[in-house]
Amino acid sequence: MNGLIINHRRGKSAQRINQYLMVIEGINNRTTASKLIGKTVSWKTTKKDIHGKITSLHGSNGVMIVRFSNNMSGNLLGQRVEVLE
Repeated sequence: MNGLIINHRRGKSAQRINQYLMVIEGINNRTTASKLIGKTVSWKTTKKDIHGKITSLHGSNGVMIVRFSNNMSGNLLGQRVEVLE
């Protein structure tokens, strides 16, 4: 299952640079998205795979919050990631 990173998780004056908002095609409500909490997300670069985890939901339209362990590059925005089973 593939997801799309759409933005950083941010507030009015702060931006959390290790947390990203992700949307998966076909998942458009809160109940189906809540089944994916705790799954691992993998971003494949040319040199290595970087893993994160789906921690919670953002709103009621199926957008999820993905947390990576270290501060990620801005190149992740707009990239496809894979949700591992």
